[in-house]
Amino acid sequence: MYKLQTKFDEAKLRIINDQRDFEVGAAFSTNVYAAIHSSKIIVFLITKGFVESWKRQKDRPPHAVAGANVADVLPYIINQAISANASIELILDEVERNDVPAPLLNYVRKDFVINNEKGIKQLIKQLKEAGKPKAKLRVAKPKDHVFHGLLWYYYFDYLQYVLPTIQERIRIAQASAAVKRQIVPKLFILLPTSLRCFDSLEDADRKWIKFDGNIAKHQVDRAGNKRRTYVNSIYRVRDSRGKAEVSYYCVAEYAYPLTAMSKRVADKRMTFQISQFLQGLEEILNNRRDCHEKFVLISYEDTKKTYLSYILADKIKEELTPGTAPEATEAPPR
Repeated sequence: MYKLQTKFDEAKLRIINDQRDFEVGAAFSTNVYAAIHSSKIIVFLITKGFVESWKRQKDRPPHAVAGANVADVLPYIINQAISANASIELILDEVERNDVPAPLLNYVRKDFVINNEKGIKQLIKQLKEAGKPKAKLRVAKPKDHVFHGLLWYYYFDYLQYVLPTIQERIRIAQASAAVKRQIVPKLFILLPTSLRCFDSLEDADRKWIKFDGNIAKHQVDRAGNKRRTYVNSIYRVRDSRGKAEVSYYCVAEYAYPLTAMSKRVADKRMTFQISQFLQGLEEILNNRRDCHEKFVLISYEDTKKTYLSYILADKIKEELTPGTAPEATEAPPR
């Protein structure tokens, strides 16, 4: 990488260097976002070490503890490059095409596989033809792009620990309960467009949603904290829209970064930020083998006429085996 940067400097093509250009104290994802959106071309240097690291991370067992690694971050970088209309080029350093990670394979061109001095000169020539990249780094303003940092923080700080164990912990809660109840084996994550998050779901629909205990705790040792504990709550959701009232059970909570977004995002930007947060979160979790199909994301308009119990009941019925849930009729007056 040092050799490549030297060649770029000689050609008067300045590339973004994290140690030199990243803003100290800013979130990693925020710096990456700013770097991508201030560049015209994104260059991936694919080395043997990169390929070996990728294979190790993709082959991790489902119960392995996830970390901030290339397998997690690479899809985010590619999608941001596409959204920024930046072209993507690859440099293959003694790496065969068949060894290139699948997300990058589409960007390998037969006439642009570089592993020598001549290839580097070809790359520099192409970059010059495309126009000198703007390497002046301007970190995005929090009010415009605050969801990026919060999104990755939410995953790395919380969801990567909670979701892989959610099904087993729900199973334990069902087996140990005195009263038999069917709990959907997923975490329901709520994203109201108002960004308003109550301390308890009971406060959102007091008569029809009731706290019904917690599932088994999950404990990990983190950053010097022994047995850091994660707890998730069960809620009973009553649905009176059918011929007879039905009770459903689920593990549900708000996406807690929304509380921070509500303090930093202007009202006119809320809908956009929520949609971007939802899209990004879904993409991250679906790309994680240990999180896939263990969550339900629920984005909804939060108004005075919105009943969270109905929203949850409908989502729970979608998750249950067909035939186990009665069809709902029109909502009775409340």
